[in-house]
Amino acid sequence: MSDNLKSFLYQLIAFLALLILITQWQSVILFNWLRPISFVPFWLLLFSYNFLNRTERVNIVCLLLATVFMTSLSSEKWHLFWIKILITYILLNEIRKRTYWSGFFYYLRFTLGVSSIFFVISAIVDVLFLHQTFDLFRLDFLLSLALLSLFSLPFYVLFKKIDAIFKLKMTFAGDGREQ
Repeated sequence: MSDNLKSFLYQLIAFLALLILITQWQSVILFNWLRPISFVPFWLLLFSYNFLNRTERVNIVCLLLATVFMTSLSSEKWHLFWIKILITYILLNEIRKRTYWSGFFYYLRFTLGVSSIFFVISAIVDVLFLHQTFDLFRLDFLLSLALLSLFSLPFYVLFKKIDAIFKLKMTFAGDGREQ
């Protein structure tokens, strides 16, 4: 097996294993602790890390796998979730190509941007396709941003350690080209 294929498979396996762990931790343990907060998307921490440190090919496959997995845990239709996450990815990929720095503080800002953009796109898609009402100033969204900020450092350290264990290099050069 070639090194590129092995690296690709390691990245997919690591992403899927972490996604399963994070979503189960979020839906089982945190649900009991943070019951008043309806939605804290901790899986966006993993998406942000992948957006910043993986190639476009790996990211698209991870997004497709995540869509299948995440919609199996919720009542949301897979095509609506796929539209939301793909539009978010396209917007953030353009931002990543134009402005990129390595390190935790950029990851933190990028994570808050990912969750804000995903929230707005989710609201727009829900209004257009599901005819739901949209409330821009929701308290649970502000609380979820605060919790994502708090949890971003431990998750960033965890993701870096997993990259070191699997010997996964950062695959994005930051100037719009892949390494």
